[in-house]
Amino acid sequence: MKKKALVFIDTDVAIRHFIKNTTFNKLSEAYEIIYVFNSDKTTDKSSVNTPLDSLGLKNIRYTTVPRRRTGKWYFLFAATVLRQQKGLPNYTARKRQLVQSLGSRNVFILLILGLPVIYPIFKFIFEQLMGIDSSVRGIIEDERPDIVIHPSVLNGYYINELLLMRRKSGLPLCLLMNSWDNPSAKAVATGIPDFMAVWGEQSKQQALDYMKIPSKNLEIFGAAQFQIYRSAPEESIKELYDFFEVPYGKKIILYAGSGNGDYETKYLKLLDRAVTEKILPNCHVLYRPHPWRGGLGDGEDDFFSIKWENITMDPTMRNYYVHEVQHNTGHVFMADYGISNKLLTVTDAVISPLSTILIESLLKGKPALAFFPEIHHEVHFGIDEVHFSDFLKIPEVKVCLKEENFLGACRELYDQTNDSSLPEILKKRAHFYVDMNKPSYGERLRCKIDQLTDGKEQVR
Repeated sequence: MKKKALVFIDTDVAIRHFIKNTTFNKLSEAYEIIYVFNSDKTTDKSSVNTPLDSLGLKNIRYTTVPRRRTGKWYFLFAATVLRQQKGLPNYTARKRQLVQSLGSRNVFILLILGLPVIYPIFKFIFEQLMGIDSSVRGIIEDERPDIVIHPSVLNGYYINELLLMRRKSGLPLCLLMNSWDNPSAKAVATGIPDFMAVWGEQSKQQALDYMKIPSKNLEIFGAAQFQIYRSAPEESIKELYDFFEVPYGKKIILYAGSGNGDYETKYLKLLDRAVTEKILPNCHVLYRPHPWRGGLGDGEDDFFSIKWENITMDPTMRNYYVHEVQHNTGHVFMADYGISNKLLTVTDAVISPLSTILIESLLKGKPALAFFPEIHHEVHFGIDEVHFSDFLKIPEVKVCLKEENFLGACRELYDQTNDSSLPEILKKRAHFYVDMNKPSYGERLRCKIDQLTDGKEQVR
């Protein structure tokens, strides 16, 4: 009889990164996998909007964790973050984020509750009052799994329930890190998992420092969503030029937008003129809006209201962009990483604000410019976010923090595209952030789950 694994999913990005890219295929050869999603009828907002019947999953169960529970857990999470990260490089940025979401008065109270003598008492009482959600407990008791797996942004409906359940039941819990900032921005407030998969040496060290997870509970797996970059697209370069509707033979500079699109067309105009004036000779700029950018930002022009000479939009993003400009729904567009692989193959260099696509560009051996003009510094946390600050120290990565330096930085980026030795150097640099060595993510996961369940007496 196969061993049984429960996989708890509470976000669309986890569906895209771990289910749609077949992360669990290798595991399913030896385990009966039951996927657990949350059905919350207490709110119109949902963290999962993907039609589940489109995923082809055989076994699905549903919990009924109400959204208000996540709001309550957030106070323990915040107190834990403030306690664990005090004195670390990211503390100021993280405290600022919590003040924005909870208010200064509540953060002051949480700072008091995080003091050495007070915190254990506060945490114990808080956990006793919260308990474990009955629907989560019920599914685990009904199914009697050998292990629980949670691909996670380390926040949301399940993280605290599962960690608490793990402490009380002894059932092995495996967390799979989803996003680059997870270890430096989050906390495991109700316990420590048996195992957490991280991307690379950077996130492993940050999980140790910021989340206080012991080294023996951490292992480097790479990123599930980036496994596609191991292989080149099937199409030829000419076919990729045609696919993205860009002029064949020109160097392609990708401008990957940010979640906050304020003034993006302003910088695109600077690029357009730079190509025309041959500051960037024989180039074409391909603009890709961020897949959850929403409508137009303050002062931002509609891309399609401008007559561009050397810039076009990624055709796979046009419908999303037009819809958001007209309706500003704020919905997240689940961009296909297969398209991203094609895009970064045809691209010669990448310009982006502080976004994960900067790492992706290095994985593909493409020069990158991190452009974060001072006009945005007060809107975002700033470059003191530790997962970015490490990246910006890479010698080959170009960094521009002032608008007046933008075109000069673009020219330096352009010059890098002529260095044939650079791609392999960039790929090696990327290894610190995302380990892409063999075996694959799915193979590593299967091996680790086997280790965690080997010889264990089955619960059922």
